[in-house]
Amino acid sequence: MKQYIKINECRLCKSNNLKEILNLGRSPIGNDLLKKNDLKRKINKFPLAVNQCKKCGHHQLSVSINNSILYKKNYTYLTGTSEVFKKYLKDYSIQICDKLNLNKNDLVIDIGCNDGTLLEYFKKYKKCKVLGIDPSKKPTELAKSRQINVLNDFFTFQLSMKIKKKKLFPKLITSHNTFAHVEDLNDFFRGIDNICYKNTTVVIEIGYWLKVVQNNWYDTIYHEHHDFHSLYPLLQFFKKYSFNIIDFKITEPQGGSLMLILKKMNNFKIYKKIKKQVDIEKNIGLYKIPFYKKIKNNLQKSKDKINILLNNYHKNNKIICAYGSPTKSVTLLSYIKLNKNIIKNIYEDNILKCKLYNPYMKIPIIHSSNILNDNPDVILILSWNFAKSIIKKVKKKYDKKIIFVVPLPEPYIIQ
Repeated sequence: MKQYIKINECRLCKSNNLKEILNLGRSPIGNDLLKKNDLKRKINKFPLAVNQCKKCGHHQLSVSINNSILYKKNYTYLTGTSEVFKKYLKDYSIQICDKLNLNKNDLVIDIGCNDGTLLEYFKKYKKCKVLGIDPSKKPTELAKSRQINVLNDFFTFQLSMKIKKKKLFPKLITSHNTFAHVEDLNDFFRGIDNICYKNTTVVIEIGYWLKVVQNNWYDTIYHEHHDFHSLYPLLQFFKKYSFNIIDFKITEPQGGSLMLILKKMNNFKIYKKIKKQVDIEKNIGLYKIPFYKKIKNNLQKSKDKINILLNNYHKNNKIICAYGSPTKSVTLLSYIKLNKNIIKNIYEDNILKCKLYNPYMKIPIIHSSNILNDNPDVILILSWNFAKSIIKKVKKKYDKKIIFVVPLPEPYIIQ
């Protein structure tokens, strides 16, 4: 099986007019955490660069790693680990239930359901019928333990045919932070189109490329993210399937995402609110190549600053640990290229990641309850989008004065 292929055409419009705009070098797969017996083997690193389609403006990785390598075996992300994100999903479920008047006779399908956290809220609040779809083994086992009906597979057009044959008619199809992970977007959306009926609403939440470049969140560029989405290219893509974006909002828990509400309609229409945001994208230069010279400079400044900061602490014999082992932490560590052995341990709340090792620097990942044993002077917060809740949690349990370093959007210190 070939591990990766070079992508020579746009994944949305199929144009072969692509231009590289950012290159972060080579990085290991972010979710391929190592076991102890993996530590002696050579770790594969893959190209990590972003191309822009000159025709439709879409942004995507220059290579694609086989999805079976990315998700089938070692995928350890759990939705329910973060209390902040759990509250966000609970609030979302309540709002969308009320907005769509969902009740116990309505079916909600969640594509990329992970451990079933979101679907459990739909069951509890309105007693909706639920169906989760996800290819990762360990998270879906947790979903099933919560009595969530799950199809442990990738969502494709072929899978949508099986759902349709069962005469399952969803009132809501929802998918959060999954769209960028999809291997074949056209096949994926053909599948969504296939199981929609006239009353179906589709909600897709995706990382917003505008927020990534505005805020220097380069660590959200990793191999599990094939695409980096914006409104303008997606308008053109959804038009092919007769879907309109009827509303959107910018959400914060994952560092800056777009929540899109879609409806299938006979007439294509760009609503005023949507057009206004597209104009913002264009005016900032999001689809112009020269804009990315400034972004490259910002990345280099951030990289230099974090290196100087942590190296100084290390020279002064400070014990440095990190908190959080999200997929993006591998991009951050591999791009900034810290000196080896600067970080002693990485603390993690997700038990599936504990007793494993970061694939870039082979740093041990241990449960957050071990902070007392390590007695760190400095904690680098790799899950920076949850920095406030992490700092609050550590301070509540630990009396010692700790220096917290938040690496992005610009490295800063909290004491």
